[in-house]
Parts: sequence; structure tokens; C-alpha cells
Amino acid sequence: MKGTGIESAVPGIIASAHVRPGNSVLWIVNTNREDKTASVHIDAQKIGLDPGVAIQAYDAEDGKRYPVTGGVLTVPVPKRMWRAVRLSQPRLVGQKLAFVADFEQEVAATEAWGGRYPLGASLPVPVDGGKSGKGALIETPLSFSARHHVSGVEGAISLDVRLKDSGDGSLITVAGLTLGVNKGVLTLQGSGLAAAVSNVRTFVNDQKWHAVTLAWLGNEVWVSCDGSEVLTARLNAPLRLPGMGHGLEIRDEGVGIEPAQEVFGPIHAIIDNLRMGKPPPRINPAKTSFQESRSAASPTQSLGESFR
Repeated sequence: MKGTGIESAVPGIIASAHVRPGNSVLWIVNTNREDKTASVHIDAQKIGLDPGVAIQAYDAEDGKRYPVTGGVLTVPVPKRMWRAVRLSQPRLVGQKLAFVADFEQEVAATEAWGGRYPLGASLPVPVDGGKSGKGALIETPLSFSARHHVSGVEGAISLDVRLKDSGDGSLITVAGLTLGVNKGVLTLQGSGLAAAVSNVRTFVNDQKWHAVTLAWLGNEVWVSCDGSEVLTARLNAPLRLPGMGHGLEIRDEGVGIEPAQEVFGPIHAIIDNLRMGKPPPRINPAKTSFQESRSAASPTQSLGESFR
């Protein structure tokens, strides 16, 4: 509709919106008797969004992403049907950073959206012995809804971890990828990996603190430990992480849609300084396959710091 900030450019396509500061829901109706691709012009300022910040658009039912290019949203709509599309603008809490958890205070984690995860039955009570103050044990898996912390196209999860013993287990699991520890060595597994993982054997079972990052961009995925890239691989396709609503999850058991999760553990370890957001620049990429590496005792930059 003209003058509202939402205007359809395709005959027979009607667009309207429910708006509030920071996010909006568009209702796009195809009145034609044939399938159409809707092109909807968006005036960000008129619908309560920031014109200087990129807009994310995704299906309100199944989380599918839709492109917004040059202020124009493109959405396929079946004949005599409609689409509900959420528009949002994730706000970072630091450079490249969308999620923080230091486990120090009553609030366990703060999101870029302004939402918070209170400590309680769903999360472990912080324990002494973190890298800086308190940390979180992950002997029982610790889970967060992915929401908009990371996307299938790009993302990074960084944390400090100290194993309590030489036991094996999972450290980070997201979208079918699992970064784990096997016989003291970091490993990367997942059905979506296109080829063997290039591996610099990196031991983390020395009961010392290690800064670990799992990151991906498009079809590339890599793992860094204590300032060096130690695992690299290619994906068959970008990770599938459907976009969630602000503070909402999407579940449809009929078609198998489940809220995307980031899971930490189970492994006998304590974590601290958990960060999620956009991938940092790649540094010190692995050059030699199956080169044994034990982390030096000298302090190194935490990859979590590259988010700040």
C-alpha cells in the first residue's frame, strides 16, 4: 500500500504489515490464479527499522530465508495463497558479536536482541574455577536456541574450555556438526562434511585452559585453538539453521521442523567466556596434515577476543 512503507510491485499481490520498533511481520497475499514471485518495496524508516542496517527476512512458519536487495523483498507465493514474513535487524553487542555468556552473574547470557537467559532449572548453576571467576560445567549438555546468534551462511562459536580428565565427548554441536574430543585430540564430525577433515592433531586433555573457536562461512568450516587454525573442512552445502523469531521458537512436529539448537557437551569439562556471532578473520591456517601439536604454556590471544 502506498505511503505505508510497504508497496507491492506485482499486480495481484497485496502486502500489509504489523510493525513495531526493530521488527515487523509482512502479510503477502497472492490473489492471482497462478503462482507468483512477489517483489515488495520496503521503506525501512516508515516501518520502524533502521535504514542504515541490513534487513533479515524469513518465513514466519518454517524459518526459510528470503532475500532483501536494494530495499526490495522477493518471496515466491503460490496461487490464491499467502506468506507471513518476519523482518528484523539483529543488533550486535560487540564487533561481530551477537551472544555473550560469562556465567558470572544472575544472568547467564545476554543476547543482541536484548533477551536474557536467567539461571535456573534449564541452565547449570555457575561454579567456581572458570577461567575468570565462575564458569559452567557441561557434563550435562547445555543448550541454547540458535535464534539469530549464528546463521547457516556464516557463524562462529568461541569459548574457553578446560577438560577435567582425559575422557572423550562432545564440545560443540550445531546444525549437524560436532566438534569433539577423541583420545585427547580435537575432532570434527558431521554428515554434511564433503571430504576428509584436514587435521593438525591438537591435544586439549592437559587440564589447562584452551581458547577454541568453531567457525563457518558458506561451504567452508574451520576450527582454531589457542590462536592457530587446526581443523579445516568443506561442507556439501551451507549449514541449515532456520531463522527464529524474536524470543520465539518454531516447532511443527507434522513436518519435522524443530528449533535450531547450539549444544555444549556432554564432556567432563568447564567452559567460560562463551561467544557467538560472525566469523573472525582466519589466522594461521593449518599447513600440514596430521602434525601433532600440544598447546604451548605461554598465553595466547583468546579467539573470543577477536569478536570484541
